[in-house]
Amino acid sequence: MRELPVTISALYALHGRARLRLVGTALDNGFHFDAIVHERLHDDRWTCKTTITRAQFQAGSANERQIVALHKFASYGNWAIFQVAERHECGEQLASKLTYSWRQWDLEKNAELERVKESTAQLLFHEDHSRDA
Repeated sequence: MRELPVTISALYALHGRARLRLVGTALDNGFHFDAIVHERLHDDRWTCKTTITRAQFQAGSANERQIVALHKFASYGNWAIFQVAERHECGEQLASKLTYSWRQWDLEKNAELERVKESTAQLLFHEDHSRDA
């Protein structure tokens, strides 16, 4: 049974009337990214201004990617800076490289504005099950 999505982290605008939530499904060793949600406080209720789902965020990218951390949020400019984990397949898919980068993102257009910083890569080896048969 799949768990319901929960807020993993949130950033609030200085005036407190806007927020950006990283929404995901909790896993044993982290979470599964589901969406980022830009909301505004109106009449003491949070209302959705913009949502970028996992599928929308993934669109246009050849590599699997997900948002793993929020850093900065400017509700007046409709942009945010967050950390992206991106998987790159290596060779004959025996391993993949996971890279992390901080990106400034336009929340309304769902588009990268700037790659702020590249982080280190991690090499992941896949198990070879071809000999199990």
